[in-house]
Amino acid sequence: MLAEMVEAGCTHAIVESTSIGLDLHRLDGCAFDVAVFTNLTSDHLDYHGTMEHYRASKGRLFAMLDEPVAPKARRVRKTAIVNRDDPAWAFFAQRTQSRVVTYAVDDAEADVHVEDLMLWPDGATFALVADDEPVECSIALPGSYNVANAAAAMTVAAALRLPVEQAAMGLRSEERRVGK
Repeated sequence: MLAEMVEAGCTHAIVESTSIGLDLHRLDGCAFDVAVFTNLTSDHLDYHGTMEHYRASKGRLFAMLDEPVAPKARRVRKTAIVNRDDPAWAFFAQRTQSRVVTYAVDDAEADVHVEDLMLWPDGATFALVADDEPVECSIALPGSYNVANAAAAMTVAAALRLPVEQAAMGLRSEERRVGK
């Protein structure tokens, strides 16, 4: 599918890279510019057996940031985005030589963090602070884990020097699509 996208002129893709796919080397042909670590839970221990194997498999994505790419490939600054709220964040940050940008819902020491979080039964409102500039955000998905996922996506935008305000507007437009 990615080859078809390139053939059609697509220059960017977002690929969910599972720990199992990474462990089975299904993504070895992909050149990643940005890798995102959201969390490490016991979800896939049925496959991995141990947390150490699970963590190492996820860590491959961050090591892949350091792999050489074709000279003609258009690249952005390689960046690891890691969730500083998760205790394993430093492990993933250390897997790469690339720039590391942290994000968090609860840790104000992160490069990008959430403030003024209000959780509602049908969503959340919050300010995302990147470069000391708060951007008002809202999502139509309940739960702090959805806020964390939105913060991860917006951190990618900030790291790629894309307008964070437009990313926030994209989150709000998604609200309308889910019935708000």
